[in-house]
Amino acid sequence: MSGEVHLRNGSRGKKRVSNDDRSPIFWCPLCPGPVYTPYMVHYDEFHPGFQVVNVSSGMDGKPNGAVIEPPAQNTNQKQLASLDNGGKRGIMGKFQKAKSEQAYFKVALYGKTGSGKTLTSLLWAEGLAAREGKRVAFVDTERGSEFYSIEIPERTVHPKAFDFDRLITRSLMETLEAVESIDPKTHGVLVIDSITHLWEAARAAYNGKMLPNGGIPIQAWQQIKKPYKRLMSLFLDGSFHAILCGREGVVMEQDEDGEMRVTGTKLKAEGETPHEPHVLGRMCPERDDKGGYIIKVFFEKDRSGILTGKEFLWPTYETISPVVRYLCGGEQGKLGTPEEAAEIDISAQEAEKEKAERERKELFDQIRAALVGAKTIAQLQTGWSLTSGKKTRLGDEFFTQLQAIKDSRKAELLEVA
Repeated sequence: MSGEVHLRNGSRGKKRVSNDDRSPIFWCPLCPGPVYTPYMVHYDEFHPGFQVVNVSSGMDGKPNGAVIEPPAQNTNQKQLASLDNGGKRGIMGKFQKAKSEQAYFKVALYGKTGSGKTLTSLLWAEGLAAREGKRVAFVDTERGSEFYSIEIPERTVHPKAFDFDRLITRSLMETLEAVESIDPKTHGVLVIDSITHLWEAARAAYNGKMLPNGGIPIQAWQQIKKPYKRLMSLFLDGSFHAILCGREGVVMEQDEDGEMRVTGTKLKAEGETPHEPHVLGRMCPERDDKGGYIIKVFFEKDRSGILTGKEFLWPTYETISPVVRYLCGGEQGKLGTPEEAAEIDISAQEAEKEKAERERKELFDQIRAALVGAKTIAQLQTGWSLTSGKKTRLGDEFFTQLQAIKDSRKAELLEVA
């Protein structure tokens, strides 16, 4: 008789037929023949890739219900097995062929007072709103938009009044509520000016215990940042174009002499904020020959690669239009909030824990069946050998129970002998 069999999944498995005088635990219909080890151990070793169902312990060697089936092929497995036109292996697992899902322009501007942040943001917002045929929602934390809502003939740039809807507040929670309630059918652009004030509001809202030096305890920062992070998630995931304006801060580093030196500039807000938008520009005005200011923007970052490292005088909507042109125009890809990501991770961890507990119980039941069903000391020793290297997996409680069962069965078998 051949020593292997062709299985239904196309693989080959060793044939496990024995004339052992020990009592079999169950009958394997694939071998076919009696099996003297727990079914999970047997199928893992001789028939990998098959699912076992309807198997009970204490079988008498007859074909009485050990049913196995090849696992159902899920979508990911189908993708793994598929071949594309080029003859290459298809998409594997959860990975999919990359495509752009950036439907809206997300940008941050920062600079010193009077550098042109508000004017530039309104010029860009006006162009983006016209592109969408919708309105601009403007969160103003410093009444910096007052004169832009009226016509001023003497104004060199855009003397006409800008048309936008405004909320004046420095409250982070009020801003969060307003942004959550935005109707994308009405408002196609969101401007927040300035994000610096909203970050300060998040910090000021903390009323817990302070450190002796007046600082905020490190364990409090997660709760402080929570509403701010929620706002940033809405900013990035929202089905609207979005512009952040913020004040300029400085980067301090310690030099070789141990003294703190200014080494650069940054957006003055929560530390991760500059990394969030796809485009980051620094407003750095210059003096003209007449002593006046020329508004200038330098793009520190542009993930499209079009604007990075470039500077523009008197920036308008035409400055950013080359990037806007490449927006996908479909549904905005979403990352979700940190809380939503945490919920997914917690659910996955709980599922893994439940799976491990289920497998632990199955292993216990299989070894217990082998010990209880042992008719000789040799069979008992074989059953107990299944615990080798599995004490940690079984856990102290199950391992102790198995020890007690083994000792009890040993005493019974010795008494019979």
